Amino acid sequence: IIGKIWFDGLQIAEAYVPARVVGGDHYDYFHFSDGRAGLVIADVSGKAVSAALVMARFGMGVRLLASQASNPIDLLVTLNVLLLDELEPGMFVTAQIMAIGERCGDLEIANAGHPRPLLRSASGQVSEIALEPGAPLGASAQTRFSTEHIQLDAGACLLLFSDGLDEAENEEAKPFGIQRACSAMAAAISGDAPTVLASINSALTDFVGN
Repeated sequence: IIGKIWFDGLQIAEAYVPARVVGGDHYDYFHFSDGRAGLVIADVSGKAVSAALVMARFGMGVRLLASQASNPIDLLVTLNVLLLDELEPGMFVTAQIMAIGERCGDLEIANAGHPRPLLRSASGQVSEIALEPGAPLGASAQTRFSTEHIQLDAGACLLLFSDGLDEAENEEAKPFGIQRACSAMAAAISGDAPTVLASINSALTDFVGN
């Protein structure tokens, strides 16, 4: 599934391809209590139906709790408490939650054990955002989270992804890896979201093969 959405000057393109018939990844859009738009991307440990069921409950939790949270940390803390009672022993959820400020390109991101986003600058150079890794949700009631404030310049592109991207394997069981993802972002003919996404998907398809 690939679509395009706009948030006050930000263009968003999305793609979701489960490794099996059902998957344990999740992304969604919502609003915080202060009116800011929010995005969440998450991944539950495990595969197939059990992971999909956990992520369905997680998605419902985000929708119910987001309107009561004023920032990404508040929402992560509340979701962590919720998942401590929901998850089976040994299961956990990695997540990133982002708030979009009123000023275009003003982003606040909190991380819970999820892969760090990749940023393509307006000049086409790609780097990893230096987020504190944080601990996954559902692992401990004592987990502390932190946020990073990012200002996207005009023409820059930010990639949020799950480990299904860098861990996708080819026929020789070699992973796609972060470096190939960076190269695919840099190779896009422009920095707009659909073009960058198409470049990543094309490189991934060529690498994975059958």
